Amino acid sequence: MQVDPLEIEIGYNLIGLVDTEQGGDLFDRITSMRKQIALEVGIIVPPIRVRDNLLLNPDIFRKVRGNEIATNEIVMDRLLAMNPGHVEKAIEGIETIEPAFGLPAVWIEQKFRHEAEISGYTVVEPFRIMNSPELIRKNADKLLGRQEVKKLLDNLKKIIPRWWKNWYRISSASAPSRKYCRIC
Repeated sequence: MQVDPLEIEIGYNLIGLVDTEQGGDLFDRITSMRKQIALEVGIIVPPIRVRDNLLLNPDIFRKVRGNEIATNEIVMDRLLAMNPGHVEKAIEGIETIEPAFGLPAVWIEQKFRHEAEISGYTVVEPFRIMNSPELIRKNADKLLGRQEVKKLLDNLKKIIPRWWKNWYRISSASAPSRKYCRIC
């Protein structure tokens, strides 16, 4: 069975984030995030599949790689105010936990944005928590498996073949004999 390396499942109320006719630009944001992570971390993030899941609560999204790595509810008509730990005054709203950093957060009405920022909250639009690069960074070790390392090495062979030959010759000479290697 083929499992998509990364997948975002969304409830039906969140389809507007994906549908370009409704102003959704999640696909463009995901593409930008993948490029950003490739530059920052050096790992090429595989394509991320986005699909609706009618079994989910309508306002829920979750990121999956075979197993769930994050789940959260998005309140589309509100902003997420995250408490970085130095908030001066609590603000009223729907309490939650931000999934990427695990920070306490509050879904607030748009009109309270300025008040929340003055109080020390970090305020973001709802779509920002769906394509947070931090979730990918935290789970990068799960993205880099044996096949991905092989692809990286094969690309390296093509890009700088002379270096590759020298490295391979040196590493092969210093590697222990295969007859003593065993995987338990």
